[in-house]
Amino acid sequence: MNYGLYISATGVLTNMHRQDVLANNLANAQTVGFKQNLAAFNQRLPESQEDPAGFDLANDLLDKLGGGLTAHAALTDLSAGSLQNTGNALDLAIDGQGFFTIQNKLPDGSITTALTRDGRFTLSQDGQLLTTVGGHGVLDSSGQPIRVDPSVPLTVDETGRLSQNNQTVGQLQVATVDPQSPLNHLGQGMYEASANLQTNNFRGRIQQGFIEQSNVDSVREMVELIQTTRAVNDNATMIRYQDSLMDKAVNVLGRVA
Repeated sequence: MNYGLYISATGVLTNMHRQDVLANNLANAQTVGFKQNLAAFNQRLPESQEDPAGFDLANDLLDKLGGGLTAHAALTDLSAGSLQNTGNALDLAIDGQGFFTIQNKLPDGSITTALTRDGRFTLSQDGQLLTTVGGHGVLDSSGQPIRVDPSVPLTVDETGRLSQNNQTVGQLQVATVDPQSPLNHLGQGMYEASANLQTNNFRGRIQQGFIEQSNVDSVREMVELIQTTRAVNDNATMIRYQDSLMDKAVNVLGRVA
C-alpha cells in the first residue's frame, strides 16, 4: 500500500465533509433559530497499532505519520444567537438554553416530539398554537397541543406561562438537552428529541415579541470554507504527486534494460 496516497485520500474526504458542513451553515446564516454544525474528526491509528496482529507491519517512520483522519458525526453548537425585536405577540425567543417542543408528523402518520428554537408562532382558526414554518403544533407542559381563544390577545411571561384576560390558559414546555449529545436535524428548523430530554429544569427566560437569529458567524464560516477548500486542493495535489511517483517507479526504475 502507498502510505502517502492513503493519507492524502483521507485528507480529501474529511475536508470535503467539512466543506459540506460549512456550506450548510452558510446557507442557514439567516434562518431563525438555526444552530450551526461543527465538523468533527477522529484520528486513525497506524495499521500496526490498530490491528493487534499487525505488529510485524510496524515501521517507525510510517507509524509517526499516523493513519489519517476519519469523519465523525457533526456536533451542534448550542450557543445562543442574537435576539431581534419584532413586536409580534406570537413571536417568542428563548433567552438561555432550551428548545420549544412541537409535534412532528411522520410520513406513516405517527406523531413524535421534535425540538425547535424557531419561535415564530401563529394561531389556527380553532385557536391551536402552531409553528409558522410547517404548521407543527406547539406543546404545553403536559405534552399536549396548546389551544387558546384566537379572539383574545395572548400574553406570555418569562417562565412561558400563557395568559388571556389575566387568566392562565397554558404553559409552554421548554426542553433542555445535554450539550454533548448529538442533535439530528429534521429540517424546517426542527431537531429530533433525544432520549435524555429534560422538560422540568428550564432556567432561562421567554422573551415575547422577539425571535432568535442564527448563531452562524458568516465571516468566520467563509474564511474556514476557503481554508478547507485549499486543504482539499493540497491533498489532491499530493495524490497526483504520489501517482506520478508510482508511475516512475513502475515504468522507469522498474524497466529492465
